[in-house]
Amino acid sequence: MKFQIFGLALLATMLSGCSSGERYAADSAETAKAMSQASEASAEGGMAADSASLTAAPSSPPGRSGFKPAAMVKQRAVVRQAELRVRVKDVEKAERTVGSIAAEVGGYLDSANSTDLASDHPKITMTLRVPVEAFDPSMQRFEGLGTRLSKTVSSEDVTGQLVDYEAQLKTLAAQEETYRGLLKQSRSLDSVITLQDKLTEVRTNIERIAAMRKALAGQAAMSTIQLTLEQDAVLSAPPADPDWLSQSWAQATTGLVSIARAFAVMFIWLAVFSPLWVPILLLARRAIAAANAANAAKPPVVNPNTY
Repeated sequence: MKFQIFGLALLATMLSGCSSGERYAADSAETAKAMSQASEASAEGGMAADSASLTAAPSSPPGRSGFKPAAMVKQRAVVRQAELRVRVKDVEKAERTVGSIAAEVGGYLDSANSTDLASDHPKITMTLRVPVEAFDPSMQRFEGLGTRLSKTVSSEDVTGQLVDYEAQLKTLAAQEETYRGLLKQSRSLDSVITLQDKLTEVRTNIERIAAMRKALAGQAAMSTIQLTLEQDAVLSAPPADPDWLSQSWAQATTGLVSIARAFAVMFIWLAVFSPLWVPILLLARRAIAAANAANAAKPPVVNPNTY
């Protein structure tokens, strides 16, 4: 009877171990299957990026991850930038006009830097952001403020980059959904840790690419104009000063007194420190005289080659 009980217990232990191993193998198989599905989603997303067109696409419903893919680019996205330098009659008045023009077209003043406002040739540099559709009209109105000195315009088509960002975001969103679905079904600690790491990586990539797409779309929607306003140089007459002769005499006299005082200070210092530099000067003079006398006492050297 005891041997029968022992045999039944041993058989139950073996069956329990086999069941645990089967569950672990099942979890591992589910994890591998999810990884394979995520890889297939990445490949499909890459093919979609290659075949994406510039026409509008219907928006997909937001997934569980909270990411809602934006509509594909409907028209060409071009980043336009310009540098314009204009000479005007009054810088302050032109600055107010520029601000009014920017606000009228739906733009704004990003930054401003002014120099020499109190001089006869003041200058101010402003960085403006205007809608891309108002770029050319704004440039024409800015040029009409005065005389155009220089102008530089550059354009960059970023439509392909925006389409690529859209496709990458959709692919990453599909991967995130796959990992989240497997995470709910996983019963193994190793599988949970692996899936959480994958979710963190995918979410980081989504946030990074979404930020890049947003910044690029903002540059394409709002063009940048760097406008420099320079005021006309006006020849101003020197101010009339009836007392200029006496002032000049006083300045010259003050300068002469300052020079004489400097020489007097120098002589005073030489006199005060004479106990130090006079003996040194005498010793040096005596050494030079002795050297000259020794050289004179030596017989002249005769060169035999001269005979």
